[in-house]
Amino acid sequence: MSNQQTVQQNAITAHEVKLQNLTKQLGAIKQRLHTIEQREKNQNTKKNKAETKANKKVSLSKIFKEQVKLCKTYYKVTGRHLPICGELGEVYAELKYGFERHKPNTSGSDGRKGNDLIEVKTITPISSSHTVTVKRAGNFNKLCVVKISENYKFEARMITRKDMGKGEGKLAKVSWSTMLKQPK
Repeated sequence: MSNQQTVQQNAITAHEVKLQNLTKQLGAIKQRLHTIEQREKNQNTKKNKAETKANKKVSLSKIFKEQVKLCKTYYKVTGRHLPICGELGEVYAELKYGFERHKPNTSGSDGRKGNDLIEVKTITPISSSHTVTVKRAGNFNKLCVVKISENYKFEARMITRKDMGKGEGKLAKVSWSTMLKQPK
């Protein structure tokens, strides 16, 4: 193995360790957020609820920025994208639109805002198409599509289920270009 290859391998290993550490931190923060949510349920004042949600959003925003930075660095070093774009898309959508995501592995939709159930789909930097596929049987009434560019710039658009069109079959395809751009 050449000296340059050893340096690159060490850089990759260092980034993988950093990713593992960030993943552990994410798990710990998720646990803390769960604890905060449990406390929130036991408190009835609107002031405490607002403060807790604000703290959660700040923590989630910080984690999101760290993960995006790590993805950019990893790509620069390895030429590969980390397989966490779907999760980053969901977090971005949650931060942008202010909805609460469901617990992991909840089927039918990814989150809720008021009476709206929201399904999030992500177009990743390595996607060959700017089209997403969604199950028609899903329990959602809004579809949020997040697009991540090659340099990890994020955009999101949201449409109602009825704007997806009727169509046939179990799956619906929605093109990024046909979705109206939403104001920030």
